[in-house]
Parts: sequence; C-alpha cells; structure tokens
Amino acid sequence: MFAINLQDSIGLATFTLGVTFISNLIFNYVKTKYDWFTDKKKFKREREFDQLKNLYFKLYGMIAQSEYLRYFFSPKTEKISSVVDFPFLELEKKVTQRVEDLKTGKLKITTKEITDTVTSFNKLELAETIIENSHYASQELIKLAAGYRFCNAYYLKEGGTIETISEKLKEEELLLIYKLVLTIIKETNSKMKTCGFEYNKNEISTGIMDCNIYIKD
Repeated sequence: MFAINLQDSIGLATFTLGVTFISNLIFNYVKTKYDWFTDKKKFKREREFDQLKNLYFKLYGMIAQSEYLRYFFSPKTEKISSVVDFPFLELEKKVTQRVEDLKTGKLKITTKEITDTVTSFNKLELAETIIENSHYASQELIKLAAGYRFCNAYYLKEGGTIETISEKLKEEELLLIYKLVLTIIKETNSKMKTCGFEYNKNEISTGIMDCNIYIKD
C-alpha cells in the first residue's frame, strides 16, 4: 500500500513539474510576443510622431494655404475649384519699377519677384521639402517628390525641349502634384490617428482637404 502511494506521489510530482514547465514556456512565449508587440507599437507611434512634427505638419500647412486660396478665389474664378485640374494653388508677387534715366530721358521698366512667407509655399518647395527631409517621408512620398522636381524643372525650361516631350512633362507635372497633395493629406491624418491625435476620417479615405471651416454658417 505504501509503495502504491509512493508511486502515485512521484507520478503526481512529475506531472506537476511537467505542467509547470509547459506553463512557464507558454507564459514566457506570450510575454515575449506581447513585449515585442508593445515595443513595436510604441516605436511606430514615436516614429510617426517624429514624422509629423518634422515634416508632415509643415507639408499639410502648405496645402492648407493652397486650399484657402481655392476657397477665397473660387467664387470669382470658378475654373480653379477643381482639385484634379488645379491640385495646388500658389501666389506670385511682382513689383514693377519705372526708372527714368536723367541723361537720356528714357524710361527703364523692370519687374522683380518678391519672395515672402506666402509665396514660398509653392509646388516646387513642397517637393523640395520632402526630398530634403526624406528620412521622415514615406517611400511613396519620396518617389512622387523626386518625379515632380524633374518634371517641374524641365517643362518650364525655355528652348531645347522637343514639343511632344514638353507636353508629356506638363501632363506628368500635373498628375504628380495631384498625387503628392492627396498622399500628404492621407498620410498626415493616418499618422495623427496612430499618435492618438484628432484626425479627419474623410481626409484619410479621399485625400481631399476638408475646408468646411471656411464656410460661413
């Protein structure tokens, strides 16, 4: 009787040790996976916050200026209301100077472009900002910005460009800036969502900036 009880005790102890060992393995595996998932999620949140504050908020602000220009001028110029036809609106400031030569009496007219905080928010600057801060940009955004800079540089160049290529560059320039604008708006909102900030669901899905704030009640 004593031998049977001893065998039962040994079996129970062995079973308990086995269950404990397996439980510890499962616990450690689950904990490792959880820690890895938590660290990955934390890293992603911190990474996307860095992207927002070092790049995306500035890009979003540049597009916001463009959209305000669209809102402001659309009632007067209906043709600029289309985001597809005019994805990004920018302003140019020029000053014309008239100077009379006292010796000859001839009038000299010169035109000078003025750069300020408003005019610096333009399409090329949008692309350049992405390229200069490419370590904060997505791969898609870098590709679009690089392509846009090329098209912008060569379709505006006078002479030396075959007409058919020039037209192709113009079409590409329009398509790329359209994709750039939509991608920036979508990615900015997506990153704000990841970071727990307030975001716009419609902007994530459409890439079109919501400008209802400008509409009078």
